[in-house]
Amino acid sequence: MTAQGPNVSTAGQAARQPVDLRPLVSSILMDQGARPVCVPFALSLAHEAVAASNSDPAMAPEAIWWRASSLAQVSAGGMLLEDAGDALTTTGQPPLKDWPWNPLLGAGTELPPPAAGTSPWRTATMEELALAHDGVEDDLEDALAAGSPVILVVEVTTEFENASAEGLIEIPDIRSPAGDYHAVLIVGATTDPDHGRLLLIRNSWSKYWGAGGYGWLPTNYLIAHAVQAAVVVI
Repeated sequence: MTAQGPNVSTAGQAARQPVDLRPLVSSILMDQGARPVCVPFALSLAHEAVAASNSDPAMAPEAIWWRASSLAQVSAGGMLLEDAGDALTTTGQPPLKDWPWNPLLGAGTELPPPAAGTSPWRTATMEELALAHDGVEDDLEDALAAGSPVILVVEVTTEFENASAEGLIEIPDIRSPAGDYHAVLIVGATTDPDHGRLLLIRNSWSKYWGAGGYGWLPTNYLIAHAVQAAVVVI
């Protein structure tokens, strides 16, 4: 699956070079549907990226939701990124093939299937990144340049919901109404002469959002509409 970015001229490039980490996340794009599981989805993809050398790197997001559910850390509104990181460290995740995704569970969960075995499974550590809210985001860009996709929690605005067919997300007016929070995975970045620095995000709203499920998020969007960022390390 591909997402074509805006044309970038060499003369218009900033000091930061283009980054494309999509090959590290090779699993098919899944749709969270009505389930409030964007955080486990984004975390699972970040875990997959650092486990890309494994024969079965795709991770089961249900394992994160199941662990947090057992501790009453989830609701119909979702879950906290910190709690997801704790689940990743303590019980981890089995391969997705051993615990397939069930889109029909709503805010509920299910017991680990026999094929998944018992926890702990593959564990990793989530490390939060400091957001500068300056339109540059050096820590985030450094992580991407080092080959680490970044989990990003952002505010969902009308502009975010209505990404163009090319995946471009416009910067909202500062007076726009506040929206809900949503987690995505940043898998790349580029510099566009018209729109400045853009982050390539992989969403979990099906292939019909943006450019086949991907979008280009301006770093300036993060100034007022980003909440948290993190990476997964092994």
